[in-house]
Amino acid sequence: MPKIYLIRHGETVSNASGTFQGQTNSPLSDSGKFQAQRLAERLRKENINVDHLISSTLGRAIETAEYIAQAIECKLETEQGLQEINLGNWEGLRWDQISENFPELSDEYHQKWWTFKGHEGESWLEALERFNSTVAQLVDNYSDKNLMLVSHGGVIRLFVAKILGSSSPKPPLEISNTGITEVEIATDQMKLIRLNDHSHIL
Repeated sequence: MPKIYLIRHGETVSNASGTFQGQTNSPLSDSGKFQAQRLAERLRKENINVDHLISSTLGRAIETAEYIAQAIECKLETEQGLQEINLGNWEGLRWDQISENFPELSDEYHQKWWTFKGHEGESWLEALERFNSTVAQLVDNYSDKNLMLVSHGGVIRLFVAKILGSSSPKPPLEISNTGITEVEIATDQMKLIRLNDHSHIL
């Protein structure tokens, strides 16, 4: 059966500083570059069959995917729908800065996390619907092909929770930088094969 390999990008400068990135570009940190290199080496050694390597259009995902593309000798494609959530005017800020500058909105965010749009960006519900729709379209476009999608922690986490049938708007799942999540595409459903495998950087 065909599979989807979901890959989170390597650590970025913003990840390291605890800054909300959203759809703002932040380059890979030195640690993130090392993670991406180790990931690429692992994928080459495992000789996974990848028909299409598709990255989010954000720089950190493309930078990570370029390491993979060279290692497995696969053409790199991009897809805007695989981007992380748009966090509006909170992008580029740490949570302590958000709490200080937007005290009422930060309280509302905790209470209405799933549908909150007070930062003038996307809600998490909208981000999941966009990501899920994009993946479904890619599966339709590349029928019976193995896809490797390089994307972002927030949307991957919610997508996996959806596959598992979780109704929690804050699923207790960790998606580490360069973690590999493998999903099998069955006739009537998607099946989770492995989750957040980041043993190459442990």
